[in-house]
Amino acid sequence: MSVVSKLLELPLPELVSLLGLDVVLEQLLWLASKCCKSSNVSNKVQVQVLKCLCSSDLSQPGLVEDRILLAVLPYLFPLDNLDLLCTLEVLQSKFAQQNHMLMLVKKDLGDVQRVKNPAQVNSAVWRCLTPACLPNKHLWEAIDQAPHFEGDFSPHLLAITLLSRVVPENDPHASLLVLNKAIKCVEDSHMYVEQNVPNVTEETFPVLLGAARMGRLAVPGFINCLTRLMHKTPLPEHLKKATWWNLAKNVVTSDDAAMLFVTRLFEVLITGCSLENLDMKRLYVDALKEFNDVYFPSLKEQVQFLYKLSVGSEMTPTSLVVNPELRLRALRLTAALLQKTSEPLGWCLDWSDCALIPSLLIILAYPLAPFRMTALDCLNSVGRLFGSALNSDNWGPLVTVLLSRREELIMDHKHIYLVMYQYLSTDIQESEIEQLKPNMESCLKTLLKLIGDVETPPYISAALLKILKRVNSESVLLNLVPLGLRVLSISQQMDRELDVHHSVILRNVLGKLEHTTSDCLKHDKCWELVESTLKDSHTVVWADNGTPTCPAIVTLTQLSQVPLEHLPNKLQQKLVTLLIEISTDTDLADVLSACRHFMKKIILDASIVVEELTKMRDVQGNEITPTGRSKRLRRSVNLAPSLSLLQSPIWKRGVTMLEFVQNKKKLNSVHLMLPVLFDILKKSLEFETQAPVEYTKQLVLSSILNCCQKLSPDGEPIDSDLFVPERTLNVELIVHCIRATQNPQTHHHALLVLAHLAGMIPEQVLHNMMSIFTFMGYSVLRHDDAFSFQVISKIMETIIPVLIKASQSDKISLVGDQELTCSIARVLSVFTVALLDIPEHRRLPLFYKLLSTVDPNLSLWLLLCLVVESHVSCWAEGDLPKGHSKDETPKRLEFCLKQMKKNSHPVSEVLFNIEKHTAKQLRHFKYTLTSFLSSLLSLPALVNQIAALSDVDTHLMEPLYISMIELMLKFISRVSQEVGRNANQPSAKYWKIMLNQSCDILDKGSSLLPIDMCLLIPGE
Repeated sequence: MSVVSKLLELPLPELVSLLGLDVVLEQLLWLASKCCKSSNVSNKVQVQVLKCLCSSDLSQPGLVEDRILLAVLPYLFPLDNLDLLCTLEVLQSKFAQQNHMLMLVKKDLGDVQRVKNPAQVNSAVWRCLTPACLPNKHLWEAIDQAPHFEGDFSPHLLAITLLSRVVPENDPHASLLVLNKAIKCVEDSHMYVEQNVPNVTEETFPVLLGAARMGRLAVPGFINCLTRLMHKTPLPEHLKKATWWNLAKNVVTSDDAAMLFVTRLFEVLITGCSLENLDMKRLYVDALKEFNDVYFPSLKEQVQFLYKLSVGSEMTPTSLVVNPELRLRALRLTAALLQKTSEPLGWCLDWSDCALIPSLLIILAYPLAPFRMTALDCLNSVGRLFGSALNSDNWGPLVTVLLSRREELIMDHKHIYLVMYQYLSTDIQESEIEQLKPNMESCLKTLLKLIGDVETPPYISAALLKILKRVNSESVLLNLVPLGLRVLSISQQMDRELDVHHSVILRNVLGKLEHTTSDCLKHDKCWELVESTLKDSHTVVWADNGTPTCPAIVTLTQLSQVPLEHLPNKLQQKLVTLLIEISTDTDLADVLSACRHFMKKIILDASIVVEELTKMRDVQGNEITPTGRSKRLRRSVNLAPSLSLLQSPIWKRGVTMLEFVQNKKKLNSVHLMLPVLFDILKKSLEFETQAPVEYTKQLVLSSILNCCQKLSPDGEPIDSDLFVPERTLNVELIVHCIRATQNPQTHHHALLVLAHLAGMIPEQVLHNMMSIFTFMGYSVLRHDDAFSFQVISKIMETIIPVLIKASQSDKISLVGDQELTCSIARVLSVFTVALLDIPEHRRLPLFYKLLSTVDPNLSLWLLLCLVVESHVSCWAEGDLPKGHSKDETPKRLEFCLKQMKKNSHPVSEVLFNIEKHTAKQLRHFKYTLTSFLSSLLSLPALVNQIAALSDVDTHLMEPLYISMIELMLKFISRVSQEVGRNANQPSAKYWKIMLNQSCDILDKGSSLLPIDMCLLIPGE
């Protein structure tokens, strides 16, 4: 310190010029605090430091002046004469002539040079520690910038003392800041109780200040700060009478600051009352009594204040002042007050006067058992003191019920939900509960009123709603609807993100929407809530597991439990229309998924769907309205719809509706949908460019199929009188849909519809059958890919069996065996004409599939005849595909007979139309057939099979043999006549060859006969 002393002997202006004003000021402030703390520093150095610090060269109005005052203030509380020298140095300095507080101190002392007693100075300074004397504008900043040394708590004591004295009257905001500062100072200090110093006065403060310099902060100094703040910050009467305090909100108004100040002050005092040090505990107990005298002098006011602190919830954020520890202490203090008092407690059970019972109900749902046990102790005290006066006009009966379930409530925090359901719900019909029903209804109304009150804090409403989770009725929901609407409006103020409490409120209000309360949707306010939440997909709502969701998803999830069919049709229509709009406009996958789940789960009437699809059918594109001559022209010419139509909101919503109903199972009256679905399909086919509407057509086709499957699950013909006229099922439109697109997916959907319609309306399908197969012959058959092969197979599997079934059906009277054969022949001709264009490796599997589907017994001979006809008419020489069927022997012989009888068969016009072919082609056709038959009968495989037949099989074939020989003899006779008739004609050679071929067929056929048959046939 000798070096410092020598340095301070230099003129101050010279130090300032060398080091700078700011550096000198900071160092002097540091030295002043250091010298005040250390007892090893000589009085001479202290005086030198104070002389320099209080010179006129450093003092500046504002923050610098306040910092200097704060640095010299400890020297103004001298303990002895040596300290007094430092005090007088300050009071006689230039700084004292400029500073307002020091001027008042000097004025109080009179002649400073005559002051000889330190107590005289202490008294004068203590009297000047008032808001009028102390600086207020820069005091906080000066305190924050003051030097602090480890183990020196005097700055803390000075800070809380000064701040508690300068805080203005009735300013909760300032008091709250000072209180928080005082608590922070105490948390960083070592507290102690100074013996013989029960309170802080002008005599004891220097002693406490000296002890603080040595590292000990006296409890009386801290409590003195608290009591001063307590008396300067009154609590408004309306807050004392308020049912609840919202301690979870941010401090904005003076009421908010007052509530938080009183709560924070109580927390400090009640925490101090639990200290192990008895001397400290006694001081805090006395301060708590003073706290009650100032704010809550009566028992009722104390209990009302305590239950406001006791109530909370497990979802309360940790940042709130009402932490679980404080809540439990407040609750235990409430139990102690109720247990010890002898006053009447009727106000505790009054519905309108006190919310103690609702608070205890909330606490009974806390997971921690000590809370529930203490709450039950409170209920026990209330019930004991109220005794037989428990009646049906207050909370008394409910308290009795709760006390009877004490053990269950202590064991399980969720048991309160069951108790509330049993006694407050209208579902339970037990005799014991029926007696209490009027009272319980009043209790429920009171709770609902508390929940919906604007003044009720969100965490209270959320907690009460949780314990009433299972209690539901129409009246309950209608009472909660305004609360739900208010939460939605609050979300706009929260940047569209609800906090945890408001999320619980909204989810529980919407959770009341179920099958028992579905009629509430008829009320305008309830519908407004549902509509508003469904349209809100951007507000964040927090689920119980902490995952974010939105009001739309919460509402959709809950509405899926409401039986839609019980609602009026108009309301159903409004709801479905709203969901279609939301699904169309939303860009959130979760919302769209929730809408789909809802539409899938509900039972929907088709009339509602028709209403939406009719709008889609009738919507017009953004086209200029024609006038005059153009208007008349439009009547005569059907203009194709504009592609802008596809971007219209109505069309998009129609597409969304189709997406929902294409596979929907719970759909009633589906026959109403078919006309409009076919109209939409027709409109889709009118677009000049089909690619943009492929998806729409696929949806329409899927929806048509779904309707048809519901009308006829087994594909059986339907009764047009009961369901839908057959003319509505436009098969031609489906066929046109197939032919108008190259999209394989659209083909697939259309073929599925045709397959089902084939069983429902077989006549219409048969009338359009050739259109289907013609399209297939010209396009699909020539594609060499697996999907095309699957399409062909699907057509054959679905359409061809209808032909076979039609011949046996009474519904199709005009179709007999001959008509059936002609129809099959026309189908087979599609394949034979395109045979050479079919990829070679797909020919055999394709024709095998074709014959298997049609039935070889009916079609094998037709197919081969058509192949020959195509060879004669279309193919070049040598193009005839090789290979033949390997069917069983009797079938081959039947085939031969049908070939020989063909000329007289009604199907001959289909197989070979004489009017459309030349005579040469006819001769070529006959020659090819006889050559084929001759080759077939001489095949070793056929000969070996016949030789290997058993006697039984041989006997069964005798009619075939006889018919074959008879037919060939007749044929040879006719050919012989033609040979004689054309002997001199150019065709003579042809008929001779045909005669040889016929005899060859007869010879080869005869060689197959058994010996006894050879004798029998000539005889016949």
